[in-house]
Amino acid sequence: MNLEEITKILKPGDLILTKKLHRPIVDDLIWSCSISGVPKELQNPKVSHVAIYIGNEEIIEQTWDGTRQSKEEYPILFKDYNVYIIRANKEFNVEKFIIGLQKLITIPFGKCKVLRLIVQRFLRKLGIKIKLKGHNTKTLLCGELTAIALREAGFDPMPGFDPIEIIPLDYYNCGNFHEITRSVIGK
Repeated sequence: MNLEEITKILKPGDLILTKKLHRPIVDDLIWSCSISGVPKELQNPKVSHVAIYIGNEEIIEQTWDGTRQSKEEYPILFKDYNVYIIRANKEFNVEKFIIGLQKLITIPFGKCKVLRLIVQRFLRKLGIKIKLKGHNTKTLLCGELTAIALREAGFDPMPGFDPIEIIPLDYYNCGNFHEITRSVIGK
């Protein structure tokens, strides 16, 4: 499926889940442990990033450079990445979701939060479950940004979980979204 075909089926509010090809194995260790309650053997796909399609070939995403709204980055998501597009199973206020995302654009990426998340996920792999405490919105991760804006729009993708705990894979596995299409370039 090419970019033009994908763009035709995208709707504002769709989540674009990606994993850059040829990432280090550490990425798989960190991002492959979903908290959605889905058994590990059923967890699929391997994703490490979520961007939100807002229409007109434009996305909002949280990257190492901070939160940004971009038309230029949209085609890059489909170049060297495995891509899964998912859509919410229930109606919610997409306009409010996008406005909520746009309000968060000035917030930087949470580099220290990544370290906390790595520890939490590593302990989960060992069977030790801990919850991260002290959520703040001074910095954000991509899954956290998405959860905050979805909740502001009246849709809680994972009730009972703090936004800091939600990673891109959780959106795929939580049962509140369905896959629209995928563009798997490699394995």
